[in-house]
Amino acid sequence: MIVVSALLSAFTSPEGAAAVLSAWTASSLERIWEYSPAGPSHRADLHAAKDETYSFQIGLQSSSGTLAVEKVTTHGLTGPRGATISGSDIVLYREQYISVPALPAYLSSGPNAPTGAGRYPDGLIPFVDPETGVAPVGARLTAVPFNVVKGKNQVLWVDVHVPLGAPPGTYNGTFTMSGPFGFSVVNCKLQVWNFTLPRVPSLKSSVQSYHNRNDLMARELLRHRQSPAWWISSRSLESQYIDQYGLNSVSVFKGTGWYLGNCRRALSVSEPPASEYRAFYKAHDPRLVMFNFLADQVGPDHGCTGVYPMLVQWADDMHAAQRQLKSFLSVSPQPDRAVSSLYGKVDIWAVLPIEYQEHAPDNKARMAAGDQVWLYNAQVSDNYSPKQNLNWGSLDWRLAMGYLTANTGLSGWQQWAVDCWNSDPWHSGAPGDCSSPEVPGDGMSMYPGRDVGLLGYAPSIRMKWSRDGINDYEYVQILKRLGEGAWALSQIDRIAHDFANWTKDPRQLEAVRQLLGNRVDQLSGTKPATASVPVPSVDRARIR
Repeated sequence: MIVVSALLSAFTSPEGAAAVLSAWTASSLERIWEYSPAGPSHRADLHAAKDETYSFQIGLQSSSGTLAVEKVTTHGLTGPRGATISGSDIVLYREQYISVPALPAYLSSGPNAPTGAGRYPDGLIPFVDPETGVAPVGARLTAVPFNVVKGKNQVLWVDVHVPLGAPPGTYNGTFTMSGPFGFSVVNCKLQVWNFTLPRVPSLKSSVQSYHNRNDLMARELLRHRQSPAWWISSRSLESQYIDQYGLNSVSVFKGTGWYLGNCRRALSVSEPPASEYRAFYKAHDPRLVMFNFLADQVGPDHGCTGVYPMLVQWADDMHAAQRQLKSFLSVSPQPDRAVSSLYGKVDIWAVLPIEYQEHAPDNKARMAAGDQVWLYNAQVSDNYSPKQNLNWGSLDWRLAMGYLTANTGLSGWQQWAVDCWNSDPWHSGAPGDCSSPEVPGDGMSMYPGRDVGLLGYAPSIRMKWSRDGINDYEYVQILKRLGEGAWALSQIDRIAHDFANWTKDPRQLEAVRQLLGNRVDQLSGTKPATASVPVPSVDRARIR
């Protein structure tokens, strides 16, 4: 959040009416719908650690007619002793509304029911192409200039990155929207905490692409603290991505090919020889978590136990060839005799939220034994847990990647695709060519760049929410290293107990984040940025 005051400028239209561009700000966790009323001018604070990016939104509304915004400018933020966070550390986007269909009735009820059909702000059109450092070229949809039509909101998304060397303290700056109507300004205040987020995220990730496994897509993921599942084009570039962006995992991609729905067919691929495993390990930076995704959603409830002896054999052979390679399987530990045959063979278990909830003791037992358990979320497997689709809200993404993974002991997350696009993803949220026909946005969290003039790809608002969740998880890990892990978990347990019990109130998340950030700041040798902020009361019976 930010400290804001709106200065409203007007011009006289040919009809003599004074047209005003109203500007207001909103939290990054709020969806500003196309026809929402303008927000009030209010004070709020943006807090962030060094090397962290945090976001807010600027809503714009015209009082009369259509106003053309030709420029959005900022001179950055000025802080202690003249220190600055320059404009190059601030990234601007124009939000694009996407038409999203309603879900079938059987998917639309329960403790975590989706919102309905409508036009959702989700696509983010950048003012500057991150690959070239200049304005996009040849765009069908432009970030700026743009029109603000009376009766319809236009919203800007603002990322503020705190440089590594920024002194802690208070920073202030302005953002100006200008055009023939004059100008409108919002003022922002940023409190920089006296600690730094590690470049490599503690929360491991493996995000897959269905169509576009290339370095351009990898960089867009990495800019959002997410590691691509595929191989980077060269070892030197891979090492650069670890240092520059925080790449933390890579997949061998030498699996069986069995997955949900086809696990009863005969194996159609040959097991790699030991030399391939050893060569893979030597070809990649040893700082990475390297794993082999053996099979996808082959749990006993899908009738897949017949393939388990072969999965055990593959895991044993891989470990014998190169012990540092980890076996990865999207099956949940559970009290099933066939599944227990995989214990000691599988290093990373990817589980759906419903699988964790139904088998929490077994998942915790495997973690206690030294295995990793990662979150895997696809489609709509239950009616209570966070979802990763367009019809659900900001906390579904952010809590799932952040406080819920931290509180349940999970150490990573997997996403099955980011580019499962339909034929017109910048306008339609209809399911794509590789996803369920009933779940809009499943397997799609970024947008093709060509329509907006990019060399690479464009993020969604949902990618920003997941990035912030990954950073929320980091705050907890920092406090654990400082000996305050139990206290941190006690704070987040109030709003993120497990995948069936979590808050829907963004204010509660922001209050907990500020408590954790203040505590790290205090332990880092400075006074808290603000007094302790009480977490809004949580009714456990209503937390879902």
